[in-house]
Amino acid sequence: MRLTIFAFTLLASLALLQPSCNDEPTDAVEVAKASEAEVLALCAEFRTGACAKVFPAGDRACTTCDPCGQAAAVMSIRVECPSPITLGDVRHCMGSGYDFATCTGPEMGGCVFDAFDELCPEAPSP
Repeated sequence: MRLTIFAFTLLASLALLQPSCNDEPTDAVEVAKASEAEVLALCAEFRTGACAKVFPAGDRACTTCDPCGQAAAVMSIRVECPSPITLGDVRHCMGSGYDFATCTGPEMGGCVFDAFDELCPEAPSP
């Protein structure tokens, strides 16, 4: 049931990201000024790609810790992705396959990684 609700919420959030003819393209919106729905949709999209492409198997952000499902997710992402970083900058990082140079370059689209580190810190060693 939770998975169904999450999937519905994610689809609804992604639908909000589609610009209408009169809207500014969402890629130009600064992360810090994006709506909560836009930030959460971006978070889910980023997590899905990062878990598939760059995070090691068993990474907490992909298994036991859902950074996008936490109450602090939106605030953490906005803090780690300050102006002038845009939704498009983060998508550019994702589109590069999470290439280190691209994600840490002038656009700083990899800032979501920093938010994930804050939301899902490494478990302490025994």
